[in-house]
Amino acid sequence: MKKLLMASAVLIAASVSSFAASVTYSSNFGPTTTTFLAATPLSQFDPALGTLTSITFGITGTSTGSVTVTNSSGFDDVYNVNISTTLKMRTPLNVILTQVVPVFNDPAFAVANMTTGTDSGISSPLSNSSTITSGFAPYIGTGTVAFNVFGSGSSTASGATPNTVTSTTSAKGNDSIIYNYIPTPTGTPEPATMGLLGSALVGLGLLKFRSKKS
Repeated sequence: MKKLLMASAVLIAASVSSFAASVTYSSNFGPTTTTFLAATPLSQFDPALGTLTSITFGITGTSTGSVTVTNSSGFDDVYNVNISTTLKMRTPLNVILTQVVPVFNDPAFAVANMTTGTDSGISSPLSNSSTITSGFAPYIGTGTVAFNVFGSGSSTASGATPNTVTSTTSAKGNDSIIYNYIPTPTGTPEPATMGLLGSALVGLGLLKFRSKKS
């Protein structure tokens, strides 16, 4: 009996999940020199599509930059270079939704004594996301939400001192919003969906019959 109940529950869950859908909107930013604030408006969820169940906010970014080191330490040395950017996807009220810190690292940048060298690079893309299951009101409508991406950079070179370090950083990427929802029913359900529901109902009916019989 327990197996039958579990099987029926699985069938019902499968039939319900078959209605699930999602729609994604995204906006690009950069490449822009840090520090920057980029407007990334994204579409609201059209309530005509159905009922929202969750919203996922995402951001992907890469850091680019260069570091110039003048070595006046009195001897040759190897410098550890880091180029990074903190990228934050924010609401119109500047509440942080999700963020990433893509980093380029060169641990062996050689600069001879009394010379100047420049190291540059680009990080691998880095992504992050967060999901909410309530508080949907600001994201429902037929307009846009004025999201923004705030980017701040940091480029460093650690090694022999004294030295002089100058740097530039920039970043690019995209942010996105995924609306997960149950579509508003339109027309006749698909045969496969009806079959799943029918099987589930038959299973539950049989379970009820056996319970009465016992």
